[in-house]
Amino acid sequence: AVSEHQAVRSCIMFAVQAHGHEITTVEGLGDPQKLHPIQQAFWEKHGLQCGYCTPG
Repeated sequence: AVSEHQAVRSCIMFAVQAHGHEITTVEGLGDPQKLHPIQQAFWEKHGLQCGYCTPG
């Protein structure tokens, strides 16, 4: 994720730390017609979260 134009490890960041900051995740990049280059790289390299550190 990106917080205030700086990369952060979202899996170890608490929601309270994000309060008041602009957060962008990989899902928030690109548009419906074309993937952002970072999204394309995730797709090509089969990038995904393992589920261990997924919030919820």
